[in-house]
Amino acid sequence: MKRTRKVSLGWLGKKLRTQFITGTPVIVPIGVTILILVWLFGAVDNILQPIIRSIWGRTFPGVGFGVTIVLIYLAGVIASKL
Repeated sequence: MKRTRKVSLGWLGKKLRTQFITGTPVIVPIGVTILILVWLFGAVDNILQPIIRSIWGRTFPGVGFGVTIVLIYLAGVIASKL
């Protein structure tokens, strides 16, 4: 007669599972924030590049990044005054 063994995770498996579940709420907001910032950089860049091209006749890469950083800074200044 064959004996089947039940595979147990043991203490290591339980610890890994607990740390994975604990790390998920930390990583998900960071990932979402990065995705939102990348989208915001692109959106601002798409809005400003035609204006810059019409004024200077060429595009300047990174304008969306710079303007977004300034907007985030200004939002922080305004929020700290409230």
